[in-house]
Parts: sequence; C-alpha cells; structure tokens
Amino acid sequence: MAESMEKMDGGSWDETAANVAAVKALFPEAVREGKINFEVLKSCLGEAVETGKASYSFIWNGKEEARAFSRARSMGTLRPCREESKDWDTTGNLYIEGDNLEVLKLLQGAYHRRVKMIYIDPPYNTGKDFVYADNFHDSIRNYKEQTGQVDSDGRKLRANAETSGRYHTDWLNMLFPRLLVARNLLRDDGVIFISIDDNEAASLRKLCDEVFGEDNFVAQLVWDLGTGTQAGHFVRAHEYVICYFRDKTKVPNFKGGDGVIEHSALKKISRKNPAFDFEFKAGTRWDAPNGTELSGTWGGSESTTLVSGRMVCKDGKLAEDVVLSAGWCMAAQMRSIFDGKETYDSKGQLVKSFYFNEKGILRYEKDRSVVNPPTVLKNVGSTKNGTDEVESLLGAKVFDYPKPTSLCEFLAKITTRDDDIILDLFSGSSSFPDAIMRLNASGENVSRRKFIAIQIPEDLDASLKKADVNARETIELGIKFCDSLKLPHTLCEIGKERIRRAGEKVLAFVRERNREAASQLQLGNGVDAPVAEPDVGFRVYKLDTSNVVAWNPNAADLELELQNAADNILLGRTAEDLFVEVLLKSNIPLTAEVAEHAVGECVIRIVNGGELFVCLDAKITVEVAEKMALLAQTRKSAALPWSAVFRETGFASDEDKANALTTLKSAGVESVRTI
Repeated sequence: MAESMEKMDGGSWDETAANVAAVKALFPEAVREGKINFEVLKSCLGEAVETGKASYSFIWNGKEEARAFSRARSMGTLRPCREESKDWDTTGNLYIEGDNLEVLKLLQGAYHRRVKMIYIDPPYNTGKDFVYADNFHDSIRNYKEQTGQVDSDGRKLRANAETSGRYHTDWLNMLFPRLLVARNLLRDDGVIFISIDDNEAASLRKLCDEVFGEDNFVAQLVWDLGTGTQAGHFVRAHEYVICYFRDKTKVPNFKGGDGVIEHSALKKISRKNPAFDFEFKAGTRWDAPNGTELSGTWGGSESTTLVSGRMVCKDGKLAEDVVLSAGWCMAAQMRSIFDGKETYDSKGQLVKSFYFNEKGILRYEKDRSVVNPPTVLKNVGSTKNGTDEVESLLGAKVFDYPKPTSLCEFLAKITTRDDDIILDLFSGSSSFPDAIMRLNASGENVSRRKFIAIQIPEDLDASLKKADVNARETIELGIKFCDSLKLPHTLCEIGKERIRRAGEKVLAFVRERNREAASQLQLGNGVDAPVAEPDVGFRVYKLDTSNVVAWNPNAADLELELQNAADNILLGRTAEDLFVEVLLKSNIPLTAEVAEHAVGECVIRIVNGGELFVCLDAKITVEVAEKMALLAQTRKSAALPWSAVFRETGFASDEDKANALTTLKSAGVESVRTI
C-alpha cells in the first residue's frame, strides 16, 4: 500500500532491471542487493559455463557500444496527434513518427512480449541508400537533428558509401540495437521477417544468430521477383526474406490451409525404415474393380507383401482379413484409425482414412489445416507491383521499390490470426499497414489484426539535395504530391495518406460485399449475413522530448530555471500529452480502454476498467481523490490492485496532497505516483 506519493521515473522500461529480476527468479542465491554475483552464478550453471576456450563469434567495431546503447533508457515520450489520425477513439492501429530505436524503447514496456509478428525492411546498404548514424549520448537531440527540427552543424542523414572503411560496421551498428530491443516486444511464439538483398544477407544472418540464437533460425526465403536488372554476370531477379522465431519450440507449423491431402502411406524398405506386419480387417476400403485379387509382392520399390489371408476386392472393400508387410510410414496413425479413434498427425491435421488404391497401394487422406510454404516465394508480387499499387492509390510514383501488399499479406497470413499485433519497423511506403487492412477484410469474417508502423519523418527537401540522378525524380514527385495536399515535405506524410486511401478502398470493398450479401438474404438464397466493417483507422503519435522539465543546475539563467521548475511541465504540452507519457511509463498499451469522469474542473481518466486512475489537471482537490476511491470500490475487478497518478504541481498545497494520499490509502490503493 502507498505510504507516499512517489515521483514517476522519467525513463522508459528498464531492460537491465528486468534481466536482473529474471536471473534472481532462477538463481536467487546469485543476486544480492540488486547486483549479480557472477562467481555464484557460474557455480549454479556448472559445466554449462564456457571457460577460456576459443569459440566462434561475430565481432565488428562498435558492437559492444551498440549493445550498451540498446539497453540505455529513453527519456523521451510520444505525443498524440489527433488531427492527423483517423477514427482515433475506435482504432487499434498506430502510426508513429520517430527514430525507430527510440520509439521501440518507449514501447517495450507497454508491448513487452505482446507482438506476434515483426517485419523489417531496412536500408539494404547498397552504398546509395541512407543510413542514420546514432548518437549514443543524446538520442532525442540526434533525432531532431536528423529530421531538421533543430539546428546543427550538419544533418546526420547520409549515404553509406561502399568506399567507406566502415561500410559494413556502420550498417551493423545501426541495425543491431534495433533488433535487440525489437526482440523484447516479440511474444514467445513471435516471428520476425527481414527483407534484404545480397549486399548484407550474410551479415544479417550472423547478426540475427547473435540476437535470436541460431537455433531459432527458420528459413532464408528467396523472393522471386519474376524479372530483374542486369547486375554483373547475372540478372538479379530475387531478394531474400530472412525468418527467425523468438522461440522455435513455441511455434506450431503454419496454419491456414484447406482441402484434403492424399498420399502414399509407404516408404521404401531400408535399415532405417524396416518392413513389419500389419493386419487389415475385412471391409477396409479398396478402390479396385470387383473381384480383383493380389498375391505375392507388388508395388515396385515401395513394395507390399501378402503374409496371410486373401487380398480380394468385393464391392470396393477387402473381402477378408489380411496381414500385409511393408515399410509403413504412419504406423501409429494406422493403428489409431483402425481402432476407430479420432486421429491427428504430428502437425495437428485430422487423418480421415487409410485405403488401398486400384493397385493395392495403401494411401491416406487428411485435412489440410497446416501450410508448409516453399522457401522460394513465387507469385507474391514484385517491387514493380508495389510501384503500380502506389501509383493507383496516390496518382504518382512517389516511392522507389515499395514492397507489394501481396508479399506482406502472404507473410502475415501464415503467421498471424485475429487480434494479433504486427509491428512494421521501417514503414516507408506503408505497404504493410495497407496489407493488414486488406487481409483483415479478405475472409468470410472481418479480422482484427492490428498494426504498429514506425517511420522517421525523412525530410524530402534534404534528401533531394543528397540524392543521385536516379533517385531525384521520385523524390521530386513526392514533394509535388505533398504540395498538392498542402502537407509538409516528409516521407511520413505520404505514408499516412496512403493508409487513409487504402483504408477507404478496403471499406468500399466490404460495404459492397455486405450490400450483395443483404440482397441475397432478402432473396432467400441462404448466404452469410453481412459482416462488421474492418478497422481502417490509425492513431498518429510523434516522438519528442519528455513533457516534464528536467532540472538543470548548470543553466546559465537559474532564475528562469526556477520559474520553469515551478510548473515542471513544458510550455505548450497538454494534459493528453502527459497522459500518453503516463501510459508509456506505466507499461500500458497506447490503445488501452479509457473512461473519463469529471470532478469540478478536473478529469479522472480510468484505464483498463480501473487498473490505473489518472488526474493531470492543475487544480486537483481532495474531492478528486474521494471520487477515485469511490470508483475504485465499484469497479468490476475490485479485488485486483490499483494505482493512481497525479500531476506533480497539480495540488494547491502540500496539505491537499497529504489529504488526498490519506483518502486513497484508506481505499486500498497500491501506489500513488506523480509526474
């Protein structure tokens, strides 16, 4: 129970503290006063500890600094932008403008192990694309310099030339911390797909082995582009999509197939697959002409031998019991089926029957409920298709080599289901949000997959100055498109507009389908009833510095610093800005359920039915605390713990603050914090 109002920690989720807690849970004797005793830990692990022997490792310059940077907490926040959003109050989708590393750090507490799928389409490091150089000392200022929000000696947005001595290391240091933090968001059964080409495919595999573990490698998919460009001795007509799981043991085979699988139930007899006898009862299905009889051995290399009884067909069935010897490949399922039990294979697919074909070869039928896609992806579009989609929606070729929605849909369809969260880390042309909305509307029932898209608001004017001849035309068309809608010249503005238009197209498709369904129902044709409309909205958030003023004892004007500290909130920041920061730093998702209650001039926000009560107004009274206490006692989950957050300078006096704390303590509050 709260004893005092604790100042809210200004940083994002603390990975180091979480890791120490995890070690303590497994080996409590190795942790004392929050510190790990590695000698004790080694003793606990015994022979599993590597001591002094040389082993394989992937090393590059800056690796450990990048790793440490991934653990550094963000002191920033995300600011809500309702005016650029769509269906703010009902949507579960997010579009976040900002450096994806800093955004990931802010999200990792609220979305820790909640994301089912991550897709990354990073810069391929071709020597022409841009790489953002991270500043390991002041991340938010670095981000603002990159996007032109503050002055600097020069933007850090630059091409990573192949002639650079740090060509590979700069790229690795950019991607490594992002993968480390992204892994924290993945569910135990989560999957990550990363698009890449030959420039960094080998480095990426090694990097992912480092982050996810080589045991969690799934496949290096070859994306067949259909056509290609001349690239030296060959026409380059493919790219790769590298796939890893967070924990391969937690992910079943991909679901989503339909129809019936039919195949032989035999294998060639060998030392590894020896023949054995199996009895088939009279009445077993046999698709042969009436009177057919077999004897001896038949079937070629995958042979079957009659051991006893007569192999005679009568009315499409075995006329008598027989014992046959063969290299049966599904013995357990055969025994189960012939014992009359409901039977499934190792992939969870229902085995329907075993039967003999006309030639006396045992075959099986089972429902196809598992899809094992090939590692060569054909007929899932190309960047040309992606360009055509963008032009169709926006009327101009405003992106270079955008991913087609067909590729994105394919990856999401085999790995995600209703209500899953998909994170797009380098959103760029917004192909993935477009694809998720299409996929949600494609089935008989509308699905509720949700996307989180992150993109740095790349300044198109600055990019144009640095672009080569081949890229200039696309950037100029992007600037012209923004001008036509009176939008700022950033990549994010084009991406958001694409999502808006793609959503309207999906909505029109569903509404037309529903009109047709309603019409057929009136005619009595027995079709499915109209379905709910899909979520085609999205909330926009933008990375910024914390809303809370940080005290600077070295400020040149200490009097001004004291004036700012009196109300500890930056000028221009709203209660909604503060509320979002409270959610993030309370590890609560941004789309949490929120209800509001007015008390005088104040507003109490109730999060997730009473998990958290928040009041961020400037004139907080004891009546606000009394109302919170009353609401806490009447919530459905009254037996569960609850907490409260107030604005630090919101109370008129210390007496009001103390009285509010006493009221909440008597109502059983677990913690009371201020921001």
